[in-house]
Amino acid sequence: MCGQHLGIGGNKFCSAKCSNVARQRRYRAKHQKTAVAVVPEALHEAQRAEILRLHEQLEEANNHVNNERLRADEWKERFQSVRKAQDETGARMTEQREEQRRQYAKAHEAIARFQGAIERHRIDPEPSEAAQAIVEQLTPLSEALERAVDVKASIARTRGIIEHHKKQAVWWRGRWEELAETDLAQQALQLREQLEQREIDLRAARNNLDKLAEINRVLKGRLDIAAPAHKKLRKQYQELGETHREAMKRQKELVLQWNTLCLQLYRRTAGRPQDKEQKKILNTWLQWREAMKQRKDATNPRHV
Repeated sequence: MCGQHLGIGGNKFCSAKCSNVARQRRYRAKHQKTAVAVVPEALHEAQRAEILRLHEQLEEANNHVNNERLRADEWKERFQSVRKAQDETGARMTEQREEQRRQYAKAHEAIARFQGAIERHRIDPEPSEAAQAIVEQLTPLSEALERAVDVKASIARTRGIIEHHKKQAVWWRGRWEELAETDLAQQALQLREQLEQREIDLRAARNNLDKLAEINRVLKGRLDIAAPAHKKLRKQYQELGETHREAMKRQKELVLQWNTLCLQLYRRTAGRPQDKEQKKILNTWLQWREAMKQRKDATNPRHV
């Protein structure tokens, strides 16, 4: 375990991941101190939340960059393990080729010896025990020769397969490295642009703090000035409301009284007054009652 984990302030880290974690902690502590020193206590809550959100976005961007670095290290370790496995496979195939080559050489030596014996037998056609033994072993030697030819062809095929796999491994290794580097470069560029934009926004927000504080002070002063006027207007509104309610109440009483008088006139004249003014009053009263009836029917419709 490194010194950072033990809490003794060591400078060495046990792994790249541990180093990235320590870097993130230092970055977070630095920006927290900066935020505490810059942001005043009387800052508007909305601006405080915006700055904290920008800090969180910056921290997320840094974490993403560190994670991409860790992914790149993992890909590098994978490439190294694949390369090691390919080297081990190549070494085993080389040993197999050498062993087959030695067997092929031994078979050729045996064939050469038997061919020399056959030539001696041709010169001296008299059968002998050695010649008879050579003749008896001629068929196995022919089979051994055929097997040696097959082994040589197998060695050639194996060599071709090995070369093909080597070329494929080299191509895939280059392709993986190219894809990993391209993807990482694009993501790093995007994150760098986002980080620069967040820093610009953060600087703009910090520059606007004084302006917002001044605007807040001016608005507070205006609010202090407008508060008494608002209180006065509210009082006047309440007084007007009382007056309006009294007027409506009085109007309702007058309407009731007028309705009562018109009803008495209608009953007294049996609905057929002789005076012109009384006819006009009753016509107006009847129209008013018809309108009130229609309004009541519209408000409370009857269900069929």
